[in-house]
Amino acid sequence: MTTRPADFIGEKDRTYLLAVLLPKSAQLVLAPFLRYLSKALPDAIWPMPPASLHTTLYELMQRGSFGGIDKDALFEHNKAVWQQDLAEIFSTTLPVSLAFTEICVSPDAITLRCKNSDDFNEIRSRIGRRLALPSFTKAPPDITHCTVARFLTSVDMQLVEHAMAAFGLLPRINVAVQDVQLIKTSIQPVLEYEVLQRFSLLSKK
Repeated sequence: MTTRPADFIGEKDRTYLLAVLLPKSAQLVLAPFLRYLSKALPDAIWPMPPASLHTTLYELMQRGSFGGIDKDALFEHNKAVWQQDLAEIFSTTLPVSLAFTEICVSPDAITLRCKNSDDFNEIRSRIGRRLALPSFTKAPPDITHCTVARFLTSVDMQLVEHAMAAFGLLPRINVAVQDVQLIKTSIQPVLEYEVLQRFSLLSKK
């Protein structure tokens, strides 16, 4: 099996998503691994820039044509209601702890994954029930993951797996989620973006 090149890197396209940007501590843990992969397979691996590393909770409007709809106009039309609904959802959601314990390679990407996605999936379910989202919005994932690298060319996946194995074990990455960011992107994948709002989760007292 071979990898699939990501033809959208650097592409101008608007998306709106709810995500958790990885903190500096997690970025520092990942930096040696991503540098190693870039050197081991320089023509094949495209590492995500540290400031772009994130885990997606829910895409409100994803990459692509989106039925020809003007995403910015649609967001502005719904912004007030969506932001109020999301504020109410997150204000009653306890902080979440993400433990990225697995690193996986697929034809499309190298990702970190959490074994347990129950907390994120419960929030996703509440968002899906509460927000009146466009019919073109795709269903959210049922896993909690962070894409750390994409592929520039088509290469044998075994080469990627061997390079990852040669690096050794990646330290476990824990992220304490205290807030969720509403992000508007302009260059994919999350290379240029603006944090429109931060939704704080319910404080433990």
